[in-house]
Amino acid sequence: MQVQRQSNGQMITLNTELGGGGEGKIYSISEEPLLVAKVYHQSAKVYTDKLSVMFANPPDDSALAQGRVSIAWPVDLLKDTSSQQIIGFLMQRVTEVRPIHDFYIPATRRDRSPYFNYLYLHRTARNLAAAVSALHAKGYVIGDVNESNILVTETALVTLVDTDSFQVFDLPHHKVYRCPVGKPEFTPPELQGKTFRDIDRTPEHDLFGLAVVIFQLLMEGTHPFDGVFQGSGDPPPKEKRILEGHFPYGNRIVPYRSKPLAPPFEILHPTLRQLFIRCFEDGHNDPKARPDAKTWVKALVEAENTLVTCSVNDQHRYGGHLNVCPWCERTMQLRGRDPFPFNPLVQQPLPKPGQLQLSIDQTSIEQQWLQYIQSHLSDISKLSQQLILTKQQSLQYIQSHLSQIPKVSQQQLILIKQQWLQYMQNHLLQIPKPNQQQLIFSLKKTLPQYPLTKLISQFNTLSTKQILGGSAVLALGLIGLAANQIHTLLIAPSDISVSPSIPTGDENGKKDFEWKYSSSELEQAQGLAKQRELQDAILEQAKALAREGNIQDGIRVAQQIRPGEELYETAQSAINRWNSVLYLEQAEALVKQGNFQDAVRVAQQIRPDQGLYETAQSAINRWQFKSYDLGVTLKILSVRRHLDSLLLNVSLKNESFQSVKFIDTFLFSVTDNWGRHLSASVEGLPEEFPPNGQGITGVVKIPISVLGSSEHLSLTWANYSDQRIRLQVSGIPVVK
Repeated sequence: MQVQRQSNGQMITLNTELGGGGEGKIYSISEEPLLVAKVYHQSAKVYTDKLSVMFANPPDDSALAQGRVSIAWPVDLLKDTSSQQIIGFLMQRVTEVRPIHDFYIPATRRDRSPYFNYLYLHRTARNLAAAVSALHAKGYVIGDVNESNILVTETALVTLVDTDSFQVFDLPHHKVYRCPVGKPEFTPPELQGKTFRDIDRTPEHDLFGLAVVIFQLLMEGTHPFDGVFQGSGDPPPKEKRILEGHFPYGNRIVPYRSKPLAPPFEILHPTLRQLFIRCFEDGHNDPKARPDAKTWVKALVEAENTLVTCSVNDQHRYGGHLNVCPWCERTMQLRGRDPFPFNPLVQQPLPKPGQLQLSIDQTSIEQQWLQYIQSHLSDISKLSQQLILTKQQSLQYIQSHLSQIPKVSQQQLILIKQQWLQYMQNHLLQIPKPNQQQLIFSLKKTLPQYPLTKLISQFNTLSTKQILGGSAVLALGLIGLAANQIHTLLIAPSDISVSPSIPTGDENGKKDFEWKYSSSELEQAQGLAKQRELQDAILEQAKALAREGNIQDGIRVAQQIRPGEELYETAQSAINRWNSVLYLEQAEALVKQGNFQDAVRVAQQIRPDQGLYETAQSAINRWQFKSYDLGVTLKILSVRRHLDSLLLNVSLKNESFQSVKFIDTFLFSVTDNWGRHLSASVEGLPEEFPPNGQGITGVVKIPISVLGSSEHLSLTWANYSDQRIRLQVSGIPVVK
């Protein structure tokens, strides 16, 4: 298919379809590989007029100097070759980007961008605020601020897309082209429940959504109005919390407290905290009190400049106003799941804020070796049987894995023994100036119980000189690093009493210091070691079954480890994680069947302390097809095929203070992803809904014969007769 550029009459060939929605499709083009074309399903005068205004008045985009765009703005209009009507536009092609929620949802970020640390998140927020500021400076309003129309690169560059849906002012003709859509969780309180197509938006409305996205970026995906409901009954939806101004991190008393696994509000720079309170508390009744985008840019620059690097993991960046690294604490809170795991083998690209770039400090060899051991513990699952290694075994293990560390030379790793010893002394053991006796006591004290009881006899053969020479230091490092918490394990095991002799000399002919144990202590250690070996074998069998996909069998095997046994907590953690996988698989299967309500119920069984919690919450948000307006909620409970019809099981609940009427023959429509209106009828729902707050269920019936190639549906319903309530649910999948 060919279309024509308006500016110079050039013919453009539409190639591969890259995406699409209800209004049109996006294509690659042969003649301009750096551009893409958006072509509407049908031409309309409103597109012509609005796009002409946009094309004539583009916003300033500082990213153009770097060969990218921060706002995917029309660069030319496209005409139909026969009718010569405007049917679309050209815009810069944006590559290597993902939706912003991929970066602020911890599980997705860890999986797809593990190096994208808190510095990058600050830079992303800063670039987003700069793009919004550029739009507002030209008089444009985004309107539908949400996580889907903000794309981000691996280097923290931001691009705003779907710009043809932005609100545009045509000043010469005194006309406003409104943005007719919006997501409730990004909508300010004064617009909650309103019909957007009837409202002229203002920059203050955008500023609420901007603050929500920045909050999610810097608070691990937490929505600013998320919280644990302290009242009675079911927790209200987010849109109602926004409407009532119940910001749980502010100064006012609200019936919510912050979620237990959300980062503390204090993790944010003080200036940022003040701006969030200005936006969500002061701005609740006075929208003009909300900080503008320029203010956010300035505050984010200030916050970014105060970030410091953790001494244990240099992927941990945190505000200089804090005394300790909050990400280390959060890793412990999440039972070892580090929000920003360190990986020295990944070459990190640099964030790019406008004309600036950040430099990333080179990782020291000690930290590379630290992370290398952590990342390879899974490769040596039987490490518990040989945690204390001889000097030769330690060096042999290091040398056999050197090929997997191309950036570090063999000589450096072999010579690192002394550096590693010093690193443990200075950073892990927290002993400023240890002598030999202090070092031995400290090493002994920091060992977890299981390696000590298993390998006492081997440790007993090592002299002071051997220990300080590095024989066991790397092995001891392995023990502590397996838990990533050696510096916190400063409690001696309670089941073994250690009675050291007094050091009487050094290597110059005097007797070396050695550990001594009684026969009963050694028998006790050997008995515990056998128990540990059995538990290790059980857990290894369970993990093998889970890896093969036999998760239920793996759970049954892991349940053989009983309370009070050494690996009980480890087994329970694995069981919880595997149960999460089963719940999520079950929920996804229900979604494929069109049963959204039951899918949400199953996914909600995944608790915050279990694995995949963030993934489950993200899925729940996608599966809850609902709309809320002025106290009335419409939900799509399930979609299924029956005979010659597609059936949408729906629920309507009226929690307002008066009865409302909905008539399926009037003010009711169903459209598909091609923008076609489909015939549909409603069964089982009354015309009038009393204000009792009870959900009433019914069925929307659509003939299969009219669906054709439809993939998604949108349902719109307004009340009779004043249309002050408008419910719209989009993206409903057509079950095959």
